[in-house]
Amino acid sequence: MKKVFTIITIVIGAIAIICGIICLASSDINAYTSSADTSISFGADYYTESYKAMAKAANNAADAAEAVADFGAAMLSAFGMFFFLSGALVTLKGVKELLVVLADEKANAPAPAFAPAYAPEAAPAPEAAGVFCGNCGAKNEGGEFCANCGNKL
Repeated sequence: MKKVFTIITIVIGAIAIICGIICLASSDINAYTSSADTSISFGADYYTESYKAMAKAANNAADAAEAVADFGAAMLSAFGMFFFLSGALVTLKGVKELLVVLADEKANAPAPAFAPAYAPEAAPAPEAAGVFCGNCGAKNEGGEFCANCGNKL
């Protein structure tokens, strides 16, 4: 079960890395722009002054919108870097835990069911006085194998 949670941790870290890359790639936002045409002039001084004031206000609004867009882009870059770095840390931690889990599984794995390729040295034959079988408990009067179950004595 720990292996599954570790793999989920790695996936969440990878998703955070991807989100961070997307945020960093899309942090150049210039959607808020405005411009004013100052080439228009009016006949009377009142209208000319009013136009200049409105043009200045429009330019100030455009500058404020650009500052907000720059701040938004900076925040998006910061969030992108945060997601990227936190995702990398979570992924690395998950990989480390997965390696530990796999090492534990390998250490606790049952012994193989097949016979070893080498034959261990034969033990000396039991005494004729009688030996009990370690497998079934039957008393044997001699020989290398149990007369009841055939296990090596």
